[in-house]
Amino acid sequence: MPLPKIAITISPAVLERLDQWAARKNQSRSRFIAEQLEKRLQELEDEAVTRLYNEVYGDEAALQENQKLTREMGRLAPRDDGDEVW
Repeated sequence: MPLPKIAITISPAVLERLDQWAARKNQSRSRFIAEQLEKRLQELEDEAVTRLYNEVYGDEAALQENQKLTREMGRLAPRDDGDEVW
């Protein structure tokens, strides 16, 4: 399946910089844009995951509550009593 093509509008100054970087990397303009866009999207997704993680685990009260629940669940878990099979 062929890759979709898009059109974007950028300033002449940005286009010149883009072409310089693509040439430095020995890539076509299209390949350079596609690779850089993929990298930036991955960064944004990683930042979003980190932000969500920090929302959950960055709150000291929530962290303490999670630790308390973990300890309680540990006490409720079946114990290894040697030969007993569950």
